[in-house]
Amino acid sequence: MTQNPNERIGWAENEMKARWPHTYSYLLQFEEVLRRRSGYKKYFDPNRDPFWTIYNVNQNSLAPYKVMWRQMIGTIKAAVTGPIDDNYLGVKTPVTQHVVSFVSFCDLEEAHYFCALMNTSMVNLISLTCFTGKSFGTPGFMNYVSIPKADFSISEHCDLARLSKHAHTAMADSKTKESLLHLESAIDQVAADLWGISDKELAAIQQSLKELQ
Repeated sequence: MTQNPNERIGWAENEMKARWPHTYSYLLQFEEVLRRRSGYKKYFDPNRDPFWTIYNVNQNSLAPYKVMWRQMIGTIKAAVTGPIDDNYLGVKTPVTQHVVSFVSFCDLEEAHYFCALMNTSMVNLISLTCFTGKSFGTPGFMNYVSIPKADFSISEHCDLARLSKHAHTAMADSKTKESLLHLESAIDQVAADLWGISDKELAAIQQSLKELQ
């Protein structure tokens, strides 16, 4: 990646030349195009910052685990991502496009706990009733969702992380889609207990969500 995540700007030109000369030569072919980018002109100084600088790329972008979901889609379908061991590149961390929102984590258990709550009927009902069009799934959505900090001394937090792991496994296996539905229902129930939502209220939320979808 051409970005220095600690400094939040592109690697300095002298360092790029010395450490990655082929990458530097490649980027030079697109200098004019890269300098015309609106984000580059708005957030950076063309006279000081390398033209390959990328806006809003930092240490969070390179966190080992992320919970990601697509924007501009009413239903939140979050997934946990982790390092990928590529045959040619080695172990690398996935970096998203701008139409994907994510929350970064250093701990896999915490990521699955968070992911479970993001996939609940409660969170999806908020998404479908409070947002429209391009505002679906943007980072500002998190201002409407109250997710307690993970504490694995609390049984519900442990259960949610465990159920999320099982759901990811079930999602990857086309033969276990029915199992996935049971897991989603179980996640809803545990989340309702965590948030103090009664069985009657949960049923009403699930019914409202079904009608909206």
